[in-house]
Amino acid sequence: MEHRKVKYGRTWWKRQRKKNQTPSRPKSCDNDQDMIVLRQWMHKDGYTGCSLKPAVFPDTGRGLMTTRNISPGNILISIPEALLITTDTVLDSDLGQMIANSKMKLKPIQVLVLFLVVERYKGSASQWQHYVDVLPKEYTTPLYFNHDEINSLNDPIKHQATELIDNVAELFKSTQYSIKHLDYKIGTVSLDDILTYDIFKWAWCAVNTRSVYIDHINSDWLDTTTEKNHFALAPYLDLINHTNSAKVEAGFNFENRCYDIKTLDTYKKYDQVFICYNQHSNVKLFLEYGFILPDNDCSIVSVTPSDIYTICKKLSHLGNIKEKLKFLNQKELLVNLEVSLNGASWNLKTCVLILSANTEKNEYSFMKCVYDSSDSCYTTCKMLMKTLLENKIESAGNHDSCRKGFESSEAPLPYKAVIIDTLNGERERILRSNIKMLLTNKEYFLRD
Repeated sequence: MEHRKVKYGRTWWKRQRKKNQTPSRPKSCDNDQDMIVLRQWMHKDGYTGCSLKPAVFPDTGRGLMTTRNISPGNILISIPEALLITTDTVLDSDLGQMIANSKMKLKPIQVLVLFLVVERYKGSASQWQHYVDVLPKEYTTPLYFNHDEINSLNDPIKHQATELIDNVAELFKSTQYSIKHLDYKIGTVSLDDILTYDIFKWAWCAVNTRSVYIDHINSDWLDTTTEKNHFALAPYLDLINHTNSAKVEAGFNFENRCYDIKTLDTYKKYDQVFICYNQHSNVKLFLEYGFILPDNDCSIVSVTPSDIYTICKKLSHLGNIKEKLKFLNQKELLVNLEVSLNGASWNLKTCVLILSANTEKNEYSFMKCVYDSSDSCYTTCKMLMKTLLENKIESAGNHDSCRKGFESSEAPLPYKAVIIDTLNGERERILRSNIKMLLTNKEYFLRD
């Protein structure tokens, strides 16, 4: 039997194209059992609910979605003090009392990590079980990247990621040593036996990636020499995702004893709501929180004093280099050296202008050239900056070889691959964009 070829009309094709172009809709997880139980538990401690429900979004993963239109000035969510996990919460527990009485002076994050470890081990016996149950089982910070995945990052980011991993490992060893003298037990099991690096890493990521900040007065029993006592875990609220453009007012409300988030943005029903941690680059977001933003305007490439010294050695014909470097160091101009898609930072422009100038050995002459430079100085500036940027591209390693590094190993989780690829490509794109601006824009070195 002959099959006739079916012909579809123009209207059908238009509908198909429109259907294929429609972005994936968020999938509600409001009726998931763990979320239902979490809210029921929260209501017992004064949580009155909000116009937000959990959903999985195609571009950000799990977040909170509006159930109605929301106008600027509305409170997105309000979490009662009784539901916040802070160092005060820990101090009220038997674990906190034992730590305080021991006089061992742990850091705030160590105390909160130990509290989460204990509450997770308690399981159904824990007051905080329903919150602990909805925390991610693992994260996408560098701590959860394997050796091959870390090596797939370009060299500067790989160095920062490795440094973070080493710092957390050192904190684990320090914590492990401290609790040996604590003799804290959960039933018959010692905390020392429970605290493995994997469980410590999980708890550290939970605190570091999900906390809001509240300043606490009672810090005498803690070591606050290197970090503030301001971490606070807030159930349900910590499902809200970050974007650099979100406008919110957030903080602890001493009148209603709640942590409130007020939006200054407009949301339609079923929109995802956002907060803003701060204006962070993708490298910062990856290191601290384990995610990145597409087309992040805040992303930068840092330039180190070492980069400046290396360039000066290559361009030995530039005059008075030692004196200029000494002056830049004294004036604290060898900090905040960076380039973004918007160009170079003020300090970097200043350093390059001073190093490029053919001027006398005095402070007045050095600063004068920043605002009153000759055409020949600008020519040297361009050469110096171009060499600096090209060196940064070269020092980062080959992007393609980085990509092969993680493709040839056991396949990483898809989002890890996205992080690696984006960070590597973003860095090179910023550097090449600045080279292009430098060569085509005569006003590249104009003062901001």
